[in-house]
Amino acid sequence: MAYHQNFVSLLIAVLIFFPLCNSKDTITPIQSVRDGETLVSAYENFVLGFFSPGKSKNRYIGIWLNKSPNQTVVWVANRENPVSDSSGILTINGGNLVLVGDGGYNSNTTTILWSTNVSIVPKLSTATLMDSGNLILRDDLQRILWESFDHPTNTFLPKMKLGLDRRTGLNRFLTSWRSIEDPASGEFSFGIDPHGMPQLLIRKGSDPIWRETWNGQRLISMRANNPISGYTYVSNDEEIYFMYTNNDSSIMTIAILNVLGVFQRLLWTSKKPQWDVIWAAPQDRCDLYANCGAYGSCDSNRVAECSCIKGFEPKMPRDWNLREWSAGCMRRRTLDCAGKGGGFLKLELVKLPDTSGSRLEPTLNLNECKEECLKNCSCAAYASANISEEGSGCVIWYGNLTDVKVYSDQGQDLYTRVAAPELAALIFFPLCSSKDTITPIQSVRDGETLVSAGKNFALGFFSPVNSKNRYIGIWFNNIPNKTVVWVANRENPVRDSSGILTINAGNLELVGDGEYNSNTTSILWSTNVSNLVPKLSNATLMDSGNLILRDDHHNILWQSFDHPTNTLLPNMKLRLDRRSGLNRFLTSWRSIEDPAPGEFSFGLDPHGMPQFSVRKGSDPIWRETWNGVLRRLKWTSEKPQWDVIWVGPHDRCDRYANCGAYGYCDSNRVAECGCLKGFEPKMPRDWNLRNWSDGCVRHTPLDCAGQGDGFFKFERVKLPDTSRSRGKPTWSLNECKECLKNCSCTAYASASVSGEGGGCVLWYGNLTDVKVYSDQGQDLYTRVAASELGK
Repeated sequence: MAYHQNFVSLLIAVLIFFPLCNSKDTITPIQSVRDGETLVSAYENFVLGFFSPGKSKNRYIGIWLNKSPNQTVVWVANRENPVSDSSGILTINGGNLVLVGDGGYNSNTTTILWSTNVSIVPKLSTATLMDSGNLILRDDLQRILWESFDHPTNTFLPKMKLGLDRRTGLNRFLTSWRSIEDPASGEFSFGIDPHGMPQLLIRKGSDPIWRETWNGQRLISMRANNPISGYTYVSNDEEIYFMYTNNDSSIMTIAILNVLGVFQRLLWTSKKPQWDVIWAAPQDRCDLYANCGAYGSCDSNRVAECSCIKGFEPKMPRDWNLREWSAGCMRRRTLDCAGKGGGFLKLELVKLPDTSGSRLEPTLNLNECKEECLKNCSCAAYASANISEEGSGCVIWYGNLTDVKVYSDQGQDLYTRVAAPELAALIFFPLCSSKDTITPIQSVRDGETLVSAGKNFALGFFSPVNSKNRYIGIWFNNIPNKTVVWVANRENPVRDSSGILTINAGNLELVGDGEYNSNTTSILWSTNVSNLVPKLSNATLMDSGNLILRDDHHNILWQSFDHPTNTLLPNMKLRLDRRSGLNRFLTSWRSIEDPAPGEFSFGLDPHGMPQFSVRKGSDPIWRETWNGVLRRLKWTSEKPQWDVIWVGPHDRCDRYANCGAYGYCDSNRVAECGCLKGFEPKMPRDWNLRNWSDGCVRHTPLDCAGQGDGFFKFERVKLPDTSRSRGKPTWSLNECKECLKNCSCTAYASASVSGEGGGCVLWYGNLTDVKVYSDQGQDLYTRVAASELGK
């Protein structure tokens, strides 16, 4: 009787606390979530339920964005223990949130696959899915017992904290999925390293692969705060965490650590059916942890990105010259700690070194930090801890300086400790202009040169083979035989040695055929930038080979990379600037003796799906869809010559439209031309005589009205000429079959073969210049009549 009374009392209590009409966003002791059922947050931002990733049949409890493109899962409960069938139930048992499966809850074969595992919890707890994406377990007094934001998986959501709770020891960090089909913990993690001055790290296992510090306002590589998001960084005795907020309710931003270890910020609006990547890390070699070793600095704008910090030299010079920089640098002169004769050099616009071996001094100003550093022979550098106007405190480094990155327009100042003789060298030559820069008071005359900072390139006057004319050119500095990569006055040579490259009224000008400012002086070439206000401009030869004209505020006014001649260098863009109309393309020399523009050009054809083409005049003679460069050369210090590692065109099948319309070319065939499936030679007699220019025609006409046509998959090909194609960046391959609705549509293909590739290309009219490869290429779906599909 007593048992019956207790049961009735408990039932009444449950019904009082949890009426039968429960919210759709809450799990209670009497309301579970079975496979096929979902919770939806109050304002329908997020959904909780069972899902299967990719092609997997396993079932997981996850949280995903309700209205985003595809099913964007942001949290997984049982990532290590999937349900193998549809028997899973998420319920509350003993006050904890519990996932049971593989037999159904309360059956003899039930297995607990996941639990919140909170000790000493009341039995009348509830779990609510919030509109932030946070799943919160509360007791009957609404006190938080557990929340999913404390246990993130691979996704960083707005208002989620990543960091360490110093009171409880709870460390919140992201871990990648094992694969796109398996949400189990992968080998990459992202979180805060609380040692020294706190910093964010991506790790592969226990090894860092990317690192970033907080400068008091933001992460340096994320640039300035923007209207989309605000960032918060907190470090005190109780906790240390990094958090961001979404400032615009009409958009959604999230950050994920993908299976490759790349941390990406994604943005989505209701106007676009896809996520846009607005920031990612790592994104270049200089983002890779310690790429240049100890006391090295990395600059992605340099051809050889690694250099030693001032006062240091390569530890292994031979390896350094072979672009093997991991051994780093060492001091040129040892510190005189006893005599205290050393000092500091200011390194500007950098990402501060790894702070795990640093010490934060929150009450010291920069001058006090300098004095503190000089007291300890192990101290290698110092910097401000906060760049905001109210900023205070500094950071002191002890031991090696590792993972320094140079920026062109952001970063902090780092004060590196050097021996006294290094400082004396700078004091003795304060007025010497940089050897890589032209200023209004420093010109380049015939016989003089500029050399880039890392000595990769030189600029000066030269004469091509068998010519007496003089030209301003840029060439590789340390390579035997002068390899000229850019020419300024290619159409107006200097006839004698009177040429001078100077800055006049803000522009870079080449004058010659008479002394400068004499009556016979001619302006043979100019950067010709209009509406120049600054007269204090300068021109610097970069280690990339780019000659850049800047004003006194370091704004770029002109650069040689925007006006290439016959050579494509690393980091140079060949493209059309749709805003300015500037089209960057290569033009051949007229002859080996004359660098004037020849009859051949190489560039990007922006019509349809962009493609590269070589033209003779206006006629294409070679074409390549994206992947490829016209001619690639390699040089190493061990060989006194350039090696050609790729050339195009290099066989008959590389000649534009060699097999005519609807023909394909295969250089592995004796007769290289064939007709696409469903087509036959237009001129059979000529075809047999190996004259393929007339191409092919359909064997059977299309049945546009009856829509009985289909597609044949042609594998491993260079896609047809895309000048009359149409890109559909948001369509899937299946949607691309909409081609059938237009009788002029003849084929379609994927626009990208990368793992994250999306979009497709539709062709209208003839398919021209198809080439077959044996081990590469893309799939092309060509439209044919239904009767041809069965053949």
